[in-house]
Amino acid sequence: MLVHAVMDLLRGSLTVVPEKDERKKEEKRMLMSLEVWSKAQNLLAKLDSHLKGTCTLTELQDLYDRFVTFLEALRVEKLPAEFLEIKRNAHKVMRPYHSQTLQLVSQCRTLAGYFLKYNNAKNLEALVAALEAAVNALKEATNAINKIEQHTESAAAVKAFANARAEIEKCFKQYDLESGASERSKNMEMAQKKDKERLEQLNTRFSKGDTSKPASLSLIKVTLKVNGKPDVTYETEDTTALSAILWKRAQNEPSLLQGHFEHIASGKRERERIGHNNQVKQIGGTGSTRILYLVSA
Repeated sequence: MLVHAVMDLLRGSLTVVPEKDERKKEEKRMLMSLEVWSKAQNLLAKLDSHLKGTCTLTELQDLYDRFVTFLEALRVEKLPAEFLEIKRNAHKVMRPYHSQTLQLVSQCRTLAGYFLKYNNAKNLEALVAALEAAVNALKEATNAINKIEQHTESAAAVKAFANARAEIEKCFKQYDLESGASERSKNMEMAQKKDKERLEQLNTRFSKGDTSKPASLSLIKVTLKVNGKPDVTYETEDTTALSAILWKRAQNEPSLLQGHFEHIASGKRERERIGHNNQVKQIGGTGSTRILYLVSA
C-alpha cells in the first residue's frame, strides 16, 4: 500500500499539466522547483531500494512522511486571484448590504494578511474557499440591487452572505484564529442591523404618498440630471445619503446603479465626483435647491 501511495504522490506532484487558472499555474510552478525534484528523486531512489530489498519499509515510510510535510509547507508567493475579485466587487455594493460588505472585506483582509505572513500550500485551500464564498456574496448583493423593484432584501444574497461567513470561519479555524469568532459574529450582526435600519429609512423617505414632514426637518430639493434623460427633482432631508436618491432613480432603470455622481462644489467651476455615501447637504450650492449629475457607467 505504501508503494502505491508513493507512486500516486509523485505522479500528482510532478506531472505537468497546462493550466489557464493563475492560481493553479502558481501551484505547478512551485512543484516544478529544483528542491521539489531533488527530494522526489531521493524518494524514488528509496522506493527503488525498497523494491530491491535493500531498504526497509520503515525507512521508506519515514522519507515519504517527510516529503508530504515538505509539500504541505511550500510557500505560495502571492494571494489567490479571488482576493482581487473582492476588491473589484466590493465598491459596487450599496444598501442594504454595505455594512455587511465592509465586515466581510475586513475579515478577508485579516485572513489574507495571515496567509502572507505564514503562507504555505497547506493554508491555501481554506483561504480560496473563503474568498470564493465572499466574492459570490458580493456578486449576489450587486445582482439583487440591479434587479430591485422595491427596497427589500434578496433571499439569494442573504444565503450567500451566510455561506461566506461560514467559509470564512472555517478558514479562521484552519489558521488557529478561532479566539475572535464571537467578536466577528457580533460585528456582523451589528452590520446586518445597521443595513436593515438603513433600508427602513430609505423606504420611509421615498414611500409613495408619504408627504408628511416634521417641521423641524431641513428639506432640500435636489434636481438629478442624467445625460439624455429627463430631469427628476426630489425633495428630501438634507442628511439623506446620495445612495438613497440613486436607488429611487434606478428603480425602473437598474443600469443606472453602476453610475457615479458629480456636482459643482462651492467656489468651483468644473464638475467633480461626489461619493454615494455623502449627504444631500454636501452637494455644491446654497439655499434649499441643489443640482446633482448622475454619470452612467
